[in-house]
This record gives sequence, C-alpha cells and structure tokens, in this order.
Amino acid sequence: MVRARVSIDRVKCTLCYRCVEFCPTKTFIVENGVLVTRDDKCIACYGCIKLCPVNAIDIKVTSYSVIEYVKYH
Repeated sequence: MVRARVSIDRVKCTLCYRCVEFCPTKTFIVENGVLVTRDDKCIACYGCIKLCPVNAIDIKVTSYSVIEYVKYH
C-alpha cells in the first residue's frame, strides 16, 4: 500500500482537468470549482505531475509496500 500526500498549488492550477481525467484511482475531483485530492486513493504513479502544464501538483510519498514499489518503479 502506498501512502502519499498530494499537494495542489491553487495559485498555479488552471482547472484544465488533465489530472482528473488521467488519474487511474480518481484521486482528483472538482468540488465547487476547486480541485480537491483524496490522498488515500493515490498510488504515486506520478502521471498527474507529468501531465500538469503549469506544475501545480506535488506528491510526497510517506510509505510504500515492497510490492507497490516494485510495481511502479
């Protein structure tokens, strides 16, 4: 199991929805016009970081299981 903390720089975020559309675990949702994250869903694949055109997303992994580490890295 991956434990990660996803941060959004709301000043940079343009709500392009790329992260919302890409995320395989639906970590990102938009509520009332604001991008919100659900850290418990993040598998730290880093696809959202690569897709974000304004570099508004950051992920800090706090722990991995060995299986998850091998699978994604």
